[in-house]
Amino acid sequence: MGLNNNVCCKCNYVYPLSNRNCPNCNHDPKYNPLGYDPYKRTPSQHLKHPPTVTVGEPCMVNPNNEEKIGIVLEHLREVCNIPEQRKWLVVWSDGIPYLYGMRLQQYVYVCSACEELVDTRKESLDDHTAKHNHDDSINFHRAFSDFIFRPGPGHIELNMAKCLLNFCWPILLPMVSALGFRTKKLLMS
Repeated sequence: MGLNNNVCCKCNYVYPLSNRNCPNCNHDPKYNPLGYDPYKRTPSQHLKHPPTVTVGEPCMVNPNNEEKIGIVLEHLREVCNIPEQRKWLVVWSDGIPYLYGMRLQQYVYVCSACEELVDTRKESLDDHTAKHNHDDSINFHRAFSDFIFRPGPGHIELNMAKCLLNFCWPILLPMVSALGFRTKKLLMS
């Protein structure tokens, strides 16, 4: 069976593309009655029973700075058994937690010799190696490379609202002037 063949969905007969109808059962492939499933010949890869989804223990930390975001990510790593059962985890968040998580992923490394976190905004990897008298053969890997950060719907919604207001502002400007806003700063805010 190659790219120049059709398969009849009724009798599974393989025939050339040049024929419109199946020569075996004369079935027209353009006609699909209700209830026709084109994928019924493909075996399902779904589990017999859906996996159980459980809500883990809450991490009672206010994620308002990078240090606390790191604590939350370590908690997620522990709860989800990332090194053993998973390779990575998708984290959806809005605003500041998203920004701090992305910064941690970009700038924080783990030293393979002393297992210490190294923030490259505060100290370079070479400075860390010299400070702790490590060999040049040690490796650094990103501390939070097993997380995929995605902006949440609130983040996207805020950006859409901001764009919509910027597009509609010339239309709304006369109404704002009629409401009594006179200064340039008030008219532009």
